[in-house]
Amino acid sequence: SAVEYVDATIGIQADTANSTNNFFLQYVYDGVPATHVPDSGTVILFTRVITDVAEAPSETGSLKVIGRTVLAKDGVIYDASGRKVGEVRGRYLLPSPGIYFVRTEGRTYRILVR
Repeated sequence: SAVEYVDATIGIQADTANSTNNFFLQYVYDGVPATHVPDSGTVILFTRVITDVAEAPSETGSLKVIGRTVLAKDGVIYDASGRKVGEVRGRYLLPSPGIYFVRTEGRTYRILVR
């Protein structure tokens, strides 16, 4: 049977983190919320900070999003799990609604497609 860690505290923080600057990300603290209490098979993935956010339809720098179409000179597109789903060479149609990340010209954009 799986072991539950009811008093678990899981998160990441910068060495300068405090309650004012919020340079931390907390998954569970001392078993709260109870829905986040891990068992022995739990895996938690923390990813790096995204530099810009674009919510469709939007235009930010060299990236433009119209509906599910991404317009950029070139770039790589990842799904919410970090799996590469395609490459932009001028135009790319996102396969379905969801969250995508586009890496272009040294920046990462989060795209929310509804």
